[in-house]
Amino acid sequence: MNARTNKRKRRYTLWQMLVTLALIAFVMATDLAGALPGNPYSAELRQVLSNGLPVDFVNTVNQELVSYTLPTLPPAVTVTSAVLALVATPVPPVTAPPALPTKTEIPPTAEVIETPSPVEPMPEMANEWYISTTDGGRIIITIEKQGDTYIVANVIDSASSSFPLVSQNWDGKTLKWSMQNVEGNILSFETIDFNVCGCGDLGYLLNTTAKMTSPTGEPIFALDLLPLYPVAYPAPNPDYSGSWTLSRTSESGNETIVIEKLGDVYIVASLTGDDGADRTILSQSWDGSTLSWVYTVGNEEITMKTLGVSQGGFLLLTGTYKNDPLQIPFDLHKLVP
Repeated sequence: MNARTNKRKRRYTLWQMLVTLALIAFVMATDLAGALPGNPYSAELRQVLSNGLPVDFVNTVNQELVSYTLPTLPPAVTVTSAVLALVATPVPPVTAPPALPTKTEIPPTAEVIETPSPVEPMPEMANEWYISTTDGGRIIITIEKQGDTYIVANVIDSASSSFPLVSQNWDGKTLKWSMQNVEGNILSFETIDFNVCGCGDLGYLLNTTAKMTSPTGEPIFALDLLPLYPVAYPAPNPDYSGSWTLSRTSESGNETIVIEKLGDVYIVASLTGDDGADRTILSQSWDGSTLSWVYTVGNEEITMKTLGVSQGGFLLLTGTYKNDPLQIPFDLHKLVP
């Protein structure tokens, strides 16, 4: 009994749903039963209903709608009519895209970047250069230019002893060479650049790297920077008297050295500096050709020795710090009273 009742209820419910959907479709398709004439949603729904219902049924429904003064269903749109409408629509012409420039074409506004030409090395590399040794001597390296190539012509020390060259190479920018000293150790150099100091006869220094290895190849030392100084030849019969000042600024500031001549002896009369540090002369001596003196600047003890007066009129000195045996060259210009 209950199963039959439930089946009957489901049948009534389905029928009610169909009637409700039909009424909703009717109301929507008839502009809400004429309440909203010209409604676009109703027009679209009428077209959908017309396309889905048989033609005879659509005609019968339209007769009833006309009697109630309601909008009718439009004729169904067939596939043939849709295709004809598409064909009849004019197609705008297709414009070809502009041609792209080829790889060989350069836009007129493009910037042309020129590759810089190699920089010619400073010709001052062809010169005589020296480094000071711990015993007060010098190693003189002569560099010559042959065409576009720089070569190390020879290497000698203060006693004119030669250092045999082991190898050398010029790559267009850097000069490298190796030589052997009397102990058989190999000294290797490589140029870096020039230090243009604008200082008298030592107007530029040739910066290099240097390293020493034993005959068996074991490293002894390596220096990231070892400047080579140009050789300045002294003039004969130098006159050391006068006030001399450093022609380049050092870390301790400029110094002025006053040298006087007493009979046949030269002495250092005074030492002053523009850095405010006290300078005290500890000792000095004249051996008939060389004037040397030891003095202090703050906590530093320095020994200076004259090498002569250059042909350019500069006082040539070497300086040695107490804790560093390497001699440093200086050139001082004469102050005009």
